[in-house]
Amino acid sequence: MWLYITKQLLLATSLLWLLIFAGKTASGTETVYVINKAYLQYTTSKNPPLDGEFNGVQRTLPNWLLAPQKNSVGWYGVEIELETTPSTPWGLYLPEVAVNAAVFLNGQLVGHGIRYDNQYSPLASRPLYLQIPIGLLRAGSNRFYIQLNPIQPLPIFTSRIHIGPATLLKERFGQRMFWRINIPTTVQIITLLANLYFIILWLKNRQQQHYLWLVAATLFWTMHTVDLINDATWQERWAIWIGLIGFSLCLIMFLHRYYQLHRPLLERALFLVAILGAIFIITLPPDLSASLSLWPFQLGFVMATLYSSRFVWYRYRRSHTAIDALMLITLSTTSLFAIYEWFISVELVNIENYHFLYFSIPMLQITVAITLIHKYLHSLQETQILNEDLTLYAQLRTVELGEQHERLRTLERAQVLATERERMVRDMHDGVGGQLVSALAMLESDQYTNQQLAEHLRATLNDLRLILDSLDPSHNDLYTALTSLRSCINACLQSQQINLQWSLDDFPCNLIFNPQQILQVLRIVQEAVTNIIKHASAQTVTIRCYCDTISENDDVIVIEIIDDGMGIKKEISSGRGMKIMAKRANDLIGRLEVTSNTEGTHIRLKIPLQKYQTLE
Repeated sequence: MWLYITKQLLLATSLLWLLIFAGKTASGTETVYVINKAYLQYTTSKNPPLDGEFNGVQRTLPNWLLAPQKNSVGWYGVEIELETTPSTPWGLYLPEVAVNAAVFLNGQLVGHGIRYDNQYSPLASRPLYLQIPIGLLRAGSNRFYIQLNPIQPLPIFTSRIHIGPATLLKERFGQRMFWRINIPTTVQIITLLANLYFIILWLKNRQQQHYLWLVAATLFWTMHTVDLINDATWQERWAIWIGLIGFSLCLIMFLHRYYQLHRPLLERALFLVAILGAIFIITLPPDLSASLSLWPFQLGFVMATLYSSRFVWYRYRRSHTAIDALMLITLSTTSLFAIYEWFISVELVNIENYHFLYFSIPMLQITVAITLIHKYLHSLQETQILNEDLTLYAQLRTVELGEQHERLRTLERAQVLATERERMVRDMHDGVGGQLVSALAMLESDQYTNQQLAEHLRATLNDLRLILDSLDPSHNDLYTALTSLRSCINACLQSQQINLQWSLDDFPCNLIFNPQQILQVLRIVQEAVTNIIKHASAQTVTIRCYCDTISENDDVIVIEIIDDGMGIKKEISSGRGMKIMAKRANDLIGRLEVTSNTEGTHIRLKIPLQKYQTLE
């Protein structure tokens, strides 16, 4: 995928070059005079020389104008011959001029660029187009004078002079403005907007310092190219030199941190050179600052880009990754652009050619953005693989835990079964077994009547029924177990002609008890009813079950057994039966409350509700 992206970038660059040169070579069918030679004369007058007073030296255009003395004015003179007077508007077009210019035709002012009142007003190598008023051009000889105000000792560039129909020259001027000014200005604005994104990235993760250095490099580059948006005066052009120095430094600092390269000595040396250079430029007088040539600073920038390309090349040779290849292409292209700009500044290449160094910063930002996307996709892929591994691990652990849980349940069932067997054996032995032995003894002694023996056996059957009811899976909630107990209690009380009043209306039917707990509750109720039958001589027994709130977050289950008998005698209240009932209540983490007088007995079993499970 990355190889495909690299190929597409190279293809787009090639198409860009083709469009540029196609635009340069496009021309109309009408005649345009392209002046390659002109006569140059220096004067101190701001008025165009008279025809007989002009003694210029022939110069080949493009030409670097160097004033021989301060406050001198350079005049380029050219002459064209026309067979007829043009019937359509004509114009004069300069593809590139470093300072403002005024154009005179046949002694009349045609026009000048913006801010012509400033003697040293630069145009940032902008193109200049002036419309020639109809009537100024005439059949025969036409003499043009172009006035430039050079700054001694800085040479000022003048391009070839184009004179022809306005429609053709406006088209050339528009193309030149688009590629020379509009595109770089748009790129600069987009670059500044993209800078906000990298500032946010740095604020989110301040350990990633390379984002901060990329932001600083962009700001310095904006300072270097500020005259594209606002024509700075020559005295203000110190910012252009400092911008180029700062950009070169920040580019190296960015790449060191981007590739985690630790070279403190080199960085300190670069900082020292940059600071000294900035101090030197700032402290220069305005006239000397304006006369500084750009090529030494561009040479330093070339060295910075070549150094950056060199160590990225060594890194690519070790890694052979697409990201390093893309960074190498970006820096190598930037180095070529920088060398090309330096060639222009030292007159090795025609200055009228287009400039491409403006695209270096957006190329670097795009490369970093692609790197971020690559890291994100790589992290996303790793996260997906990790999630798949975790899912597989979770599935294996789920199966393993399920097997362990099944083994634990098997052990728990076996333990519960063993516990229940033990309890049943103990209950059968202590309860039913003892009662059967007692019934056998009563039968053999011939001292008890059949009725007494029947009552004893009936109590034994009731006890056995309680044990079996507690083991019934359908009776795993207390409400069902108590309801089942009612019929047994009612039969016993009716045999003794005692009325039963039963109330479970306010009792919750979703309380889950285990068989042992259910048996404890049933035996407490059964023991209380048995004591009433044996000792109370009561007419009515009332059994109520409900929930009561003692305090906030403290609810209890209340089971009341009330009779209207003669009360509990002292020897009975301290007997073994009451102690067993209290112990059973304690096993239920509850308590047993007994109040008795001559009007009857009131027994309350209170069990804390939060200790037991409820069905949702």
